Amino acid sequence: MNKNSIRKIAITINTNCIECGKCIEVCPMGVLTCENNPPVSKKPVVFDPEVCISCGHCIAVCPRNAINHNQLLLDDFQEISSMQKLDWDQFILFTRQRRSIRKFNTRPVPIELLDKILKESTRYSPTGHNRQMTEVMIFEGEYLKSIRDEINNTIIRFSNYLSYIRIFSKKIESVWRSMRSFRNMIESGMDPSTRNAPVAILFTADKRIKESEVDATILSYHTLLSAEILGLRSCYFGALINALPYSRKLRKLIKLSSHQKLVCGLLLGYTNIHYNRLVSRKNINLKVMKEL
Repeated sequence: MNKNSIRKIAITINTNCIECGKCIEVCPMGVLTCENNPPVSKKPVVFDPEVCISCGHCIAVCPRNAINHNQLLLDDFQEISSMQKLDWDQFILFTRQRRSIRKFNTRPVPIELLDKILKESTRYSPTGHNRQMTEVMIFEGEYLKSIRDEINNTIIRFSNYLSYIRIFSKKIESVWRSMRSFRNMIESGMDPSTRNAPVAILFTADKRIKESEVDATILSYHTLLSAEILGLRSCYFGALINALPYSRKLRKLIKLSSHQKLVCGLLLGYTNIHYNRLVSRKNINLKVMKEL
C-alpha cells in the first residue's frame, strides 16, 4: 500500500467555509492554521502543504465540505451518520470466538474475496504518520506448496542439526523437542507449516522507515478480523518467519527486496472443525502510572 501519487500536495479552502476552526484543531501537522497570531478569526489558511501527511482529518471534520485536497477524494469520505454503530457485546463475542486454526480443509478461497478484504477493509487500517507503506503479498496454489515444502525441509534439517547439540543447553533441548515433533508430523503426512491452508498473505515493512513494522502488524490484524467476518479462518504464518533466516531457497521464493522485511504472514482458508467454547486468555499485567 503505497501513496497513490508523488504529486506535490495542494490544499485550498473554498467559499463554503464558515470559519468554525475545527480543521485547525484536528490538523496534526499544523498545516491548517489561523491567519493571525493571536488569531482575529478562525478562518483557516494553508501554512506549509508539503508537511501534510494526507490524514484527511480536516476533510472529515469539516461540516461544509470546504476543504479541497488534491491527494484525497471527497467521495472516499463516507458520512458517519449513515453508518450503524457496532454493539459492544457483539464486538466482544466476535473477537473472543476468533481463534487460530491449524487444520484447514481443501475448499479454495475465491480471489474476489481476498480482493474485497484488502480493498474495502485492509487499506483503511491506521498507520503511523499516515505512511500507508506496507506491501502485501499473496501466495497460493503451487507457489504456496513450494514454500510449504521448503519450510518442511528446513524443519527436518534443523531437527537433525539440533539432535547433536541439544545436550549443551535446556533452551536448545526445548527447541529440538518442538522440531522433533514437527518432523514426526511431516513424516506422517501432516502439514505443520501451512496447515493445508490454500492462501498465505504476507505483510512486509520498509526497513528504512521507522516504525513501519508496527504498521504492517496493524494491517495484518485488521485483515485477520475482516476475513473472520466473511467466514474465513486464519492462523499466523509463524513457520515461515522462523524458517526464513535458515533457507536461501525460501528467501528466493519470497523475493524480498533489499529494503524489505517480512514482518508477519497470515494463513487463510476454511475449516470443518467447530469449537464449542470461546477463547481463554490470561489477565493483562496492568500498571497505572499517575504520579512521579
